[in-house]
Amino acid sequence: MKKTNTDTDDIVIRPVRSPADCRHVQLLEQRVWASGDRDLVPTHVLITIAKNGGVLLGAFAPDGPRKTGGMVGFVFGWPGYGTDDHGRPIPKHCSHQVAVLPEYQRRGLGQDLKLAQREAVLVQGITEWVTWTFDPLQRINAVFNLHRLGATSNTYLCNAYGELEDALNVGLPTDRLQVDWWLRSPRVVTATGPEQATHTWPLEELRIMSAPDSGEANVPDISGLRAVDSLAVPIPEAVNQMRTKEPARMSHWRYYLRAVLPTAFERGYILTDCVDLPSIGWHYILSPS
Repeated sequence: MKKTNTDTDDIVIRPVRSPADCRHVQLLEQRVWASGDRDLVPTHVLITIAKNGGVLLGAFAPDGPRKTGGMVGFVFGWPGYGTDDHGRPIPKHCSHQVAVLPEYQRRGLGQDLKLAQREAVLVQGITEWVTWTFDPLQRINAVFNLHRLGATSNTYLCNAYGELEDALNVGLPTDRLQVDWWLRSPRVVTATGPEQATHTWPLEELRIMSAPDSGEANVPDISGLRAVDSLAVPIPEAVNQMRTKEPARMSHWRYYLRAVLPTAFERGYILTDCVDLPSIGWHYILSPS
């Protein structure tokens, strides 16, 4: 498959079909998310998805672990349906997981996998719309999805998956943002193209929300929120350290974002970016629709 990142030129991305490679996908799930057996996607489900219109791609490196058959990353999803503005069903691709082993991260491989998925979905000729979910507390995922891939979101899902037991989710409601990735849109083409433009956000053009106070689960006053000016919503920086050292603070952030983001969506905002604003740190950017 076509690749764009010179840092991963020796890595081959190809479809996964065999039971052995589907087992390797499970091993990557365990490594990346510290998932228990209950949360692994069964191999028979992966095989069925791959052979019935789904897209299951693996990234294989010459120096990849023998235990995983050289697989160092994967992405998978399947055809599904969403609804249009009138509530009518329309086809989409439901992307479920993308993973890269820690020692192969920060090379652009995650983006290579998503672009390979994009190409595979377009070749099917069924839809140009892909959706998936991510935890709004995970800044790295937010930057990847919104800034580097050009996805957007106006859908907040409270406790989307119920209780999960993997290391990244245990003890917290599994709130998620659902993103929309319009594969041929100018936004996506620009974000994923060879000359990626960087948009700047002057502070004077933003309504900047305050972060939750330390030590209390305060809810911001958003009663007068109107989708006129762009909105900057803070997000935590070292969320995985906070998970182990300040679990109560982590919970405060969860409920803060649960209060702000759905209300902003109801008022007509769309989540379009995640950036490090000068002197005030990382923020979500929500733009008037």
